[in-house]
Amino acid sequence: MTSELHIILQEIMNEKGLNIAEVSRLCGLPDSTVRGIITRKQKSTALEVAFKLSKGLNVTLERLNGEVPSKNNNQIQHSTDTNQVLFAYENADFETKNNVRFLLKLPLLNEEMAEEFFPSSKPRLTAEDERELELIKQEMLAEKKGITSSASISAKDA
Repeated sequence: MTSELHIILQEIMNEKGLNIAEVSRLCGLPDSTVRGIITRKQKSTALEVAFKLSKGLNVTLERLNGEVPSKNNNQIQHSTDTNQVLFAYENADFETKNNVRFLLKLPLLNEEMAEEFFPSSKPRLTAEDERELELIKQEMLAEKKGITSSASISAKDA
């Protein structure tokens, strides 16, 4: 087996029916990087690029390096369509992920998970703060309309 990256990459692209733009998108690499490997007939590349190619094309680093894959390889091989779906899901926002999970009848991500994956920039209010905020809003609306609300005043004094 050859160990020249440009030849191996071209073989993988042919096997999977991919062009440079598709490889770039799947791997999260600029078109110029993938095109450069092929047109400049690169024999090797930076480790970061190799990892992205491996993950995006769902091939082992051994394969990219021209080595015969080991028999106890735990990496699962997926179709190009499956890789694209997985890539889209990994890069989706919280709401989109929950929509996908709902369609697949999987447990939905909860609010704590949302904060873990997508931390909000605003602090969370306690229940008491929420009630007070609602009272302030009611008072402001009442003042705007020229009405003073005894309920809001008495609730505030309590």
